[in-house]
Amino acid sequence: MSTASPSSRSLTRGLPWVLVGNVLYMASAALLTLVLPRIISVADYGLWQLYQLYVMYFGYVTFGYTDGVYLRLGGRRWADMPGPRLSAGLIRLFALDLLACIGLVAWVWAAAPPQQRGLILVLAGLGALFYVPRTLVTVVLQIAGRARAFALGTVVERMVTFVGVGGALLFGVRAVIVFIVFDVLGKALGLVIAVLIARGVFLARPDLSWQATREFFVDCGAGMFVLVSNLAAALITFVVRWAVEDHWGIEMFAQVSLAFQFTTMFMVLVNSVSISVYPQLSNLDRAHYADAYATLRSRFVTPLVLMLGLYFPLAWVLGLWLPNYGQAIFFLALLFPLSVYETKSRGLSVVFLKVMRRERLMAVINLACLGLAVVGTWWTVYLWGSVTAAVFLIAMVSAVRSIASEVLINRLIGVPILADTLTELLVCAVFLGVVAAGGPPLGLLAVYATLVLYGYVHRDALPGLGGRRRGRRAVD
Repeated sequence: MSTASPSSRSLTRGLPWVLVGNVLYMASAALLTLVLPRIISVADYGLWQLYQLYVMYFGYVTFGYTDGVYLRLGGRRWADMPGPRLSAGLIRLFALDLLACIGLVAWVWAAAPPQQRGLILVLAGLGALFYVPRTLVTVVLQIAGRARAFALGTVVERMVTFVGVGGALLFGVRAVIVFIVFDVLGKALGLVIAVLIARGVFLARPDLSWQATREFFVDCGAGMFVLVSNLAAALITFVVRWAVEDHWGIEMFAQVSLAFQFTTMFMVLVNSVSISVYPQLSNLDRAHYADAYATLRSRFVTPLVLMLGLYFPLAWVLGLWLPNYGQAIFFLALLFPLSVYETKSRGLSVVFLKVMRRERLMAVINLACLGLAVVGTWWTVYLWGSVTAAVFLIAMVSAVRSIASEVLINRLIGVPILADTLTELLVCAVFLGVVAAGGPPLGLLAVYATLVLYGYVHRDALPGLGGRRRGRRAVD
């Protein structure tokens, strides 16, 4: 392992390529998010979001294998990857997901839900059949630090969906099922492209021996706690969104889902952090973890806190463009602080806990927060009957999960978090208070004054400012 002290440059090596891929992904997602709600009805947009919700959660049917590979092979070079073993693992994972997809089709046929919902469920299962094996290829590229290849695979998948949906709209097609079919085709082509990119590993002759089969199940066992942890974290939002759809119907679900979609676009960049950082952390001496965490935290959290100031001009523009989604724009304000806490949780705390092999503790935190979300959803939706409280609940639970993870990080590696945590809570509280008051002029002034003060205090973490300040100090 490396014993050198970490620098922000070494820790973020490869990040530009990942950012390019994810920015292009965000651009296509933004166009779909902005165009679809304006062209199709609120109910149809709700069905599109229902498909997206299903396929996201079906994507967790990895049986722990991809997470186990991520943990057990972390830090390996591309040349050291066990090609025959991983090629066989890809085949086994695809076969297991195919069985799960067949089981889903059988359930839909037996349960006979409403025809359109049943078709959406089947298509979501088909999309997951291609998406889940692709995550294995993605994980191996991440481990080896091949950020450029990872970015290419992401761009190809999203562009197929974007071009297909965009072409359908240009020809006057408004059927949601057609859009979903193009999304499934994009996932299928994304899997093919990813395997071709990583053909040196995944097109190797598969090792189908009994020993390789045992290794497959060992990897599944190693990643099971990470899978449970990630699924519990994802179910926090699923529980609330499902309850909204169950209690208020598909149109209110569409309003809530649009707000989540905008938040998700910001969160795509969070994955860029872990993709780029994990290979370097895997080879870093534990004595430098505290410095690495502090460096990464300041570099990525500070800009996201300052991005809270984008909400008010963004809300004004969205109000003009999507007049039928006024509730979604308000819900977006409640979810905007989510990006700050999810960055710390997914992009930093989770990565460090994985490197230190503390995935069981991570699972305990996420399961506890899932329990909190379930109880809170039952209270806010079915007893109180407030969709605003239900959406706000998600941001609160995410903040609790993030802070709990950081407390655990502090106990493990001794990185100080109290001052920064309290400062971020204060900024978010001022922002939410002004939103709740309706955004009066004095309130807006208070938000931007708070953000300017926060940016000044954390100016060393901002690109350019920190370098010039250090340069002046060096000259002095």
